[in-house]
Amino acid sequence: MAETAGFILAGFPLIISALEHYRDGFEPLQEWWKFESEFSNFIEELGTQQTRFDMNLEKLLDPFVTSGSQMNALLDQRSPEAWKDTALQGEIHNRLGNSYEWYIAICRKMNATLGGLEERLGIENGEVR
Repeated sequence: MAETAGFILAGFPLIISALEHYRDGFEPLQEWWKFESEFSNFIEELGTQQTRFDMNLEKLLDPFVTSGSQMNALLDQRSPEAWKDTALQGEIHNRLGNSYEWYIAICRKMNATLGGLEERLGIENGEVR
């Protein structure tokens, strides 16, 4: 029993020392948890903004884009050719009226921001470098 008690008594300082060492090691993990939480929030916010933008475009286009395939080309595939249609551009301009230039400026700013994110994340031609 005395020998076991000695092991136990000797074990406490070792365990406390190890826990202190682990605490030192876990402190950076607190930063990781904070980062992970903020990073997850950032991803969710990007998804929310994407959904808002998609819904906004659909609402903008709905009165004059009557073909489901054209709407899919504009919303789902993001086909640049579909957006170059002059009749479509005229409809968008008419629908937005005086707000057209502001809307286009906002879209350009969003595009530049997303381009900057892609560059920072090492995305090129839709793939991570």
